Amino acid sequence: MKSIRTGMRCLPAAFLMTAAAHANSVVYIFAGADNSGASPEPEAFQLTVPDFIDAAPDGSGVDFTCDRLDSSTNCGSPGVIFSDQSVLGAFSAQLQFDSPISGSIFDFPSEAFTAPGVYSSEAGGINIGALNVQEAAEPGSIALTLSAGLLFLFSRVKKLRSPPRWPRLRTEPRA
Repeated sequence: MKSIRTGMRCLPAAFLMTAAAHANSVVYIFAGADNSGASPEPEAFQLTVPDFIDAAPDGSGVDFTCDRLDSSTNCGSPGVIFSDQSVLGAFSAQLQFDSPISGSIFDFPSEAFTAPGVYSSEAGGINIGALNVQEAAEPGSIALTLSAGLLFLFSRVKKLRSPPRWPRLRTEPRA
């Protein structure tokens, strides 16, 4: 009975630790082609950030240098810029990809940077691209949850396997 009470006391602590450690990250995966030259130039990157990119409307945007990206194809200085250009209407999420040859601009639906999903750049543009936005759970929080559960399970199994502690019966006659 005592082990159940101990386990029940440990369980909320484990969940509180897990909740505190749990932090999602957002992964942006982009693949596109700059069709402005004689032959299409492939452009791609993967970027992991702690939260969704929320660029200020009609501002300069949020910049990421090429070395800040998880991986990239044909990335040049200054890198990738996420901006919100309200004059573009429904395709106001603008992604600028700077490559060694030229900079390319891709226009995505307004919510493309702030919501999970797969987005295609505006049809009819020179540059075509696709942006995949995914939320990813932090591996540490999953491991913490599993280890707390295994710790509780181990303590329960160990308690069940140990022999019961019965009070010793006196076999001698009382004087």
